[in-house]
Amino acid sequence: MTKIKAIVFDFDGTLSCRPRCAYDKYKSDVHYVFPDLKENTIEFESVVQNLLTWDQYGTINKDYVYRQLVKTYNLDEEWVDVLTKRWLEDFHTFSILREGVKETLIKLRENYKVGCITNGNSQTQHSKLEYCNFR
Repeated sequence: MTKIKAIVFDFDGTLSCRPRCAYDKYKSDVHYVFPDLKENTIEFESVVQNLLTWDQYGTINKDYVYRQLVKTYNLDEEWVDVLTKRWLEDFHTFSILREGVKETLIKLRENYKVGCITNGNSQTQHSKLEYCNFR
Protein backbone atom coordinates (compact mmCIF):
# COMPACT_ATOMS: atom_id res chain seq x y z
CA MET A 1 0.00 0.00 0.00
CA THR A 2 1.28 3.44 -0.96
CA LYS A 3 1.25 6.00 1.81
CA ILE A 4 0.15 9.56 0.97
CA LYS A 5 3.08 11.86 1.67
CA ALA A 6 1.87 15.16 0.29
CA ILE A 7 -1.31 16.99 -0.63
CA VAL A 8 -1.34 19.64 -3.34
CA PHE A 9 -4.00 22.27 -3.91
CA ASP A 10 -4.81 24.74 -6.65
CA PHE A 11 -5.00 28.24 -5.21
CA ASP A 12 -7.67 29.85 -7.40
CA GLY A 13 -11.09 28.36 -6.86
CA THR A 14 -9.92 25.82 -4.30
CA LEU A 15 -8.16 27.72 -1.53
CA SER A 16 -9.47 31.10 -2.62
CA CYS A 17 -12.83 32.25 -3.85
CA ARG A 18 -11.54 33.33 -7.27
CA PRO A 19 -14.88 34.46 -8.74
CA ARG A 20 -15.34 36.94 -5.88
CA CYS A 21 -11.72 38.09 -6.11
CA ALA A 22 -12.04 38.72 -9.85
CA TYR A 23 -15.38 40.49 -9.40
CA ASP A 24 -13.91 42.86 -6.82
CA LYS A 25 -10.79 43.47 -8.93
CA TYR A 26 -12.79 44.22 -12.05
CA LYS A 27 -15.01 46.61 -10.07
CA SER A 28 -11.83 48.41 -9.06
CA ASP A 29 -10.75 48.55 -12.71
CA VAL A 30 -14.09 50.01 -13.79
CA HIS A 31 -13.79 52.71 -11.11
CA TYR A 32 -10.27 53.45 -12.37
CA VAL A 33 -11.16 53.63 -16.07
CA PHE A 34 -14.60 55.22 -15.70
CA PRO A 35 -14.39 57.36 -12.53
CA ASP A 36 -17.70 59.11 -13.25
CA LEU A 37 -19.66 55.88 -13.64
CA LYS A 38 -21.71 55.21 -10.50
CA GLU A 39 -21.19 51.77 -8.97
CA ASN A 40 -24.80 50.85 -8.30
CA THR A 41 -25.96 51.30 -11.87
CA ILE A 42 -26.73 48.91 -14.69
CA GLU A 43 -24.06 50.58 -16.81
CA PHE A 44 -21.36 50.00 -14.20
CA GLU A 45 -22.35 46.39 -13.59
CA SER A 46 -22.55 45.76 -17.34
CA VAL A 47 -18.88 46.70 -17.76
CA VAL A 48 -17.88 44.50 -14.79
CA GLN A 49 -19.84 41.55 -16.18
CA ASN A 50 -18.24 42.02 -19.60
CA LEU A 51 -14.80 41.85 -18.00
CA LEU A 52 -15.76 38.68 -16.12
CA THR A 53 -17.10 37.12 -19.30
CA TRP A 54 -13.92 37.91 -21.23
CA ASP A 55 -11.86 36.62 -18.28
CA GLN A 56 -13.47 33.15 -18.50
CA TYR A 57 -12.78 32.26 -14.86
CA GLY A 58 -9.14 33.28 -15.18
CA THR A 59 -8.33 31.07 -18.16
CA ILE A 60 -7.82 33.98 -20.57
CA ASN A 61 -4.77 36.21 -20.73
CA LYS A 62 -5.47 39.62 -19.17
CA ASP A 63 -4.03 41.32 -22.25
CA TYR A 64 -6.97 39.87 -24.20
CA VAL A 65 -9.49 40.88 -21.51
CA TYR A 66 -8.33 44.47 -21.53
CA ARG A 67 -8.10 44.59 -25.34
CA GLN A 68 -11.76 43.63 -25.40
CA LEU A 69 -12.51 46.46 -22.96
CA VAL A 70 -10.66 48.96 -25.14
CA LYS A 71 -12.37 47.73 -28.29
CA THR A 72 -15.88 47.60 -26.81
CA TYR A 73 -15.77 50.98 -25.12
CA ASN A 74 -13.62 52.81 -27.70
CA LEU A 75 -10.81 53.55 -25.25
CA ASP A 76 -7.24 54.55 -25.94
CA GLU A 77 -5.02 51.52 -26.63
CA GLU A 78 -2.72 52.57 -23.75
CA TRP A 79 -5.32 51.24 -21.30
CA VAL A 80 -4.34 47.65 -22.21
CA ASP A 81 -0.82 48.02 -20.82
CA VAL A 82 -1.91 50.14 -17.86
CA LEU A 83 -4.60 47.68 -16.74
CA THR A 84 -2.52 44.57 -17.39
CA LYS A 85 0.28 46.03 -15.28
CA ARG A 86 -2.20 46.92 -12.52
CA TRP A 87 -3.53 43.35 -12.59
CA LEU A 88 -0.05 41.93 -12.03
CA GLU A 89 0.71 44.46 -9.31
CA ASP A 90 -2.45 44.32 -7.24
CA PHE A 91 -4.73 41.36 -8.02
CA HIS A 92 -3.30 39.53 -5.02
CA THR A 93 -4.75 42.19 -2.71
CA PHE A 94 -8.23 41.01 -3.72
CA SER A 95 -7.57 37.44 -2.54
CA ILE A 96 -10.28 36.01 -0.33
CA LEU A 97 -9.66 32.61 1.23
CA ARG A 98 -12.49 30.15 1.58
CA GLU A 99 -13.75 29.60 5.09
CA GLY A 100 -11.58 27.23 7.12
CA VAL A 101 -8.70 27.06 4.64
CA LYS A 102 -5.95 28.20 7.01
CA GLU A 103 -7.07 25.91 9.81
CA THR A 104 -7.34 22.96 7.43
CA LEU A 105 -3.88 23.53 5.98
CA ILE A 106 -2.36 23.86 9.45
CA LYS A 107 -3.95 20.56 10.47
CA LEU A 108 -2.83 18.81 7.28
CA ARG A 109 0.76 20.01 7.76
CA GLU A 110 0.93 17.97 10.94
CA ASN A 111 1.08 14.77 8.85
CA TYR A 112 1.71 15.76 5.23
CA LYS A 113 3.72 18.04 3.03
CA VAL A 114 1.32 20.61 1.63
CA GLY A 115 1.84 22.40 -1.67
CA CYS A 116 0.17 24.63 -4.17
CA ILE A 117 0.12 24.21 -7.94
CA THR A 118 -1.15 26.62 -10.55
CA ASN A 119 -1.42 27.35 -14.22
CA GLY A 120 -1.57 31.07 -13.47
CA ASN A 121 1.06 33.75 -13.89
CA SER A 122 3.96 32.98 -11.55
CA GLN A 123 4.36 36.56 -10.29
CA THR A 124 0.66 36.89 -9.52
CA GLN A 125 0.41 33.50 -7.81
CA HIS A 126 3.48 34.09 -5.61
CA SER A 127 2.04 37.48 -4.63
CA LYS A 128 -1.24 35.81 -3.60
CA LEU A 129 0.56 33.23 -1.47
CA GLU A 130 2.60 35.92 0.26
CA TYR A 131 -0.45 38.14 0.75
CA CYS A 132 -2.29 35.24 2.43
CA ASN A 133 0.77 34.39 4.56
CA PHE A 134 1.32 31.00 2.90
CA ARG A 135 5.06 31.40 2.28
